[in-house]
Amino acid sequence: MDFPSHATSVTVRDALALPVLRRGVPEVLAGESGLDAEIRWVHASEVLNIASLLQGGELLLTTGMGLGEGAAAHRRLAQDLADRGIAALVIELGSTLRAVPSSLVRAAEDSGLCLIALNREVRFVEVTETIHRLLIDQGGEMLRDADQLHRRFTALMLGGAGVPEILTELARFVGNPVFLERSGHGLAFHAPYKSDDETALGAWNAFSRGLATAPAGSMAMAPKFDTMSPKQPMDSD
Repeated sequence: MDFPSHATSVTVRDALALPVLRRGVPEVLAGESGLDAEIRWVHASEVLNIASLLQGGELLLTTGMGLGEGAAAHRRLAQDLADRGIAALVIELGSTLRAVPSSLVRAAEDSGLCLIALNREVRFVEVTETIHRLLIDQGGEMLRDADQLHRRFTALMLGGAGVPEILTELARFVGNPVFLERSGHGLAFHAPYKSDDETALGAWNAFSRGLATAPAGSMAMAPKFDTMSPKQPMDSD
């Protein structure tokens, strides 16, 4: 079953799909697995040893002036940025570099740093503004969704709704089955969403037992029930 389209993050892959970066003809040179890393902020810098100024999650834009020279400097830079946990290093080619040094590409691959080259010049300020606006807009959307859900749950409880009705509303909101488990006493309630009971309960059983074939799911304590913990959401295609 599909999750709803309530986006709460922007990944490196998402950023590269934006027109403002597509115009730069981005090319992933190393660390392709990092394309799904979430971007917390965008930072443009030409400062040597920039890693010490970062907090993690940044999409770092540079023309290459602060990369240093030689394999040793490039290994140190790549490792420092990877250790800091930045989302990706994006180097614009043209004004400073005609190509990303091969020693930096190797260092990025060894350290797991996502390294991207832009083969055409872009306006860094436009990239920064676009992604920051997207992050802020999504944060506002998440707050609006949370407020809407809170209002709906409050109305349900004031109207005398019980746990099954509340779970059904939660399942509808997250777009997946929701299960409420009484600690040490098995399943108390469940809301199958669009699947039938047999499919949903089979998925919950596999998830509870930690089977490799179990669908993806998450678990959280229910704050209003001392002896119960819901498991949600869970895909059960």
